[in-house]
Amino acid sequence: NSWTRNDITLTIQPTSDTAEWEWYYRNNSGAWSNVVNHNGSSSQQKTFSSDGSWQGKITVSDEAGNSQTCNTSTYYIDKTPPYFTKVQAICGDWMNNGFIGYMEFNYADDLSGLNVRTARSWDPRRDVTHAPGYWGGSKSGADFIGTGWWWMGYTITITDVAGNSASRSSNQTNFC
Repeated sequence: NSWTRNDITLTIQPTSDTAEWEWYYRNNSGAWSNVVNHNGSSSQQKTFSSDGSWQGKITVSDEAGNSQTCNTSTYYIDKTPPYFTKVQAICGDWMNNGFIGYMEFNYADDLSGLNVRTARSWDPRRDVTHAPGYWGGSKSGADFIGTGWWWMGYTITITDVAGNSASRSSNQTNFC
């Protein structure tokens, strides 16, 4: 199953002018909805643009009454970015090289699942990116980011499998 942020358009092109056909679609494996009942060979299109899993089905009948039903592949759309469920400071203490504390981040994605997490500080040598697929599409994740002197300001970005992303920024001076 492959996720996309793009619309999916299915085009049906019957091969016979005498064909009768019915075209259906469904979202998230629910009940089939009828798009069109049609005679002839003119093409028809249906565009899916909202979040979820989408599938098409066509039943074609000839003049002799023979019929065949075919299902399309299932297509997955996720246009909704992941979100932060918790951003909390865990205050620490002053140590030899400055203030030590942590920021706790909890985040989630209800559709395609989490894919990449990037933490960027004011010092690019401290940037950390988890490889794509780090969460394997899991629906939630959490991190503790140290806020010593090297994390004076930073942005954490999470990206889902479909490529949507969300960011939160903070700096050491405004949370403890």
